[in-house]
Amino acid sequence: MDAYELYEKHEHIAKETLYRMFTHPKGIARKHKIEFADLLQYARLGLWIAATTYDQSKAKFITHAINHIKWKVTTSLERECMPMKVNPNNRVWVDNMYTFVSMEADINSSDSYDVKTYHDIIASDMDTVEEAFDNIYSSRITSNLDETQLEILKLKEEGLSYDKIGDLWNMTGANVQAKIYKARKKVRECLEEAM
Repeated sequence: MDAYELYEKHEHIAKETLYRMFTHPKGIARKHKIEFADLLQYARLGLWIAATTYDQSKAKFITHAINHIKWKVTTSLERECMPMKVNPNNRVWVDNMYTFVSMEADINSSDSYDVKTYHDIIASDMDTVEEAFDNIYSSRITSNLDETQLEILKLKEEGLSYDKIGDLWNMTGANVQAKIYKARKKVRECLEEAM
């Protein structure tokens, strides 16, 4: 069987593996600010790599495919969903690296404009220090919640009812309500610790 036939015969494995890797892959896609179709495409690329590199004498194709799908999805999420993209095949030299600095850092510019800091260049009404602290508090709070709690809270925030969320997560509305109660309790505890 050639690579095209293997791929077509086992195309369903890509989506199944995504759902085995993540309980809610659509939520993972939203978290990484990509479309679910892109996440599914990463899985399909893994399947294609498996189909083209398969050797019958070493393992069953399904095992080989699942490993390649998991590897491709994981590496793609790590590499391609970062704010700055770096080609992993190119060697990065120290001279070519970007240096991250404070928004208040002085700019060594010979321009005659009245530009002294990065804040002068980037128009913003936002207080970066306040936003940085908000991000720190948010990350502390969300790190105490599991993925299911985060996704259920997001769906509730979007206005879905307990029963509708329960249908999406294969649980009862009462179970969803209990999970939201526990998540809110954790959030309250984190906020009390921060004060």
